Amino acid sequence: MRDWFMFDKMITPILLRIGFVLAVLGALAAGIASAVNGEVLRGIGIAVFGIVGARISSELLILLFRIHENLVEINHSLKSK
Repeated sequence: MRDWFMFDKMITPILLRIGFVLAVLGALAAGIASAVNGEVLRGIGIAVFGIVGARISSELLILLFRIHENLVEINHSLKSK
């Protein structure tokens, strides 16, 4: 619990993963809804590009947090020397 209050442990990466799952479900729902309304190709496009877009944006944001984790690790290893 101390890690959360001292901001040593980030909660945003966990929320990003949840957001990614919700975005994928939303893209699938929008794609299916479009396909049901007779626009099958548009529905497939929405589903595919929505999922890929959600993945790319999530990866870019997670990348920032991974960089932060690596910098913290380097900082701890330099302090211990």
